[in-house]
Amino acid sequence: MGHTNSAETHADLNRMILEIVLRDFESFESIVAKISKAKPHVGSDEVKALLLALLADDLLGAYLIHADPPYFTPVDTTPNTIEFYWLLITEEGKRHLQAPSKQQASFLQE
Repeated sequence: MGHTNSAETHADLNRMILEIVLRDFESFESIVAKISKAKPHVGSDEVKALLLALLADDLLGAYLIHADPPYFTPVDTTPNTIEFYWLLITEEGKRHLQAPSKQQASFLQE
């Protein structure tokens, strides 16, 4: 079968992450759990690295959630703090998801 191209694997995982956070805020733990269910070989450190890259590329935003207005506040994250925030796709991330993909079926359709 040959082995998987790392760039394609990361692109696939990035797409999965963006689809997970497309409709609502998700916690780090929730994202890791959903990725691990679909891709058991992917660990939390790899997911963390991918999330940080998506944040750096402005495809994903990190937020504090509040009970009172403003209900959410954008925050900057680091590898040491990303686990404390909620994540949501950005408008740029939505445009990125709409771009043609090599993979026909999406993660959410599985």
